[in-house]
Amino acid sequence: MLIYILLTVLASAEPGTRADRAALFDNLLEKTMARESFSAIKNERLGLDVEKNMRRWRDELLDAETDQEIFHALVKLSNARKDRHLSVGVVPEASSWTRRSPTRPSGSCPTSPTSTTSRSS
Repeated sequence: MLIYILLTVLASAEPGTRADRAALFDNLLEKTMARESFSAIKNERLGLDVEKNMRRWRDELLDAETDQEIFHALVKLSNARKDRHLSVGVVPEASSWTRRSPTRPSGSCPTSPTSTTSRSS
């Protein structure tokens, strides 16, 4: 879900209004807190409060004036979850997306059956 929202935000030419970014933050927080995959043991041992950690970055996201500032604020929001299995990254232009992998230009994966690169054995 976060990736989809990130794609939507970064696809626009302008960073939107402060109200847009507030709605984005509220949505991200709501969706994150609704997840059922949090580890209670990890959170307890690390003293981790995901909601509190995410709220630390709210003003930075709302104050962002460029797509780069939005991207960096979203990375910080993502990192607040302390989940190494999830990450945020730059996505190539929509014109280079394939149906199979919207985050990777066609032919960029050497193990892909549609890859244009060859591997030597």
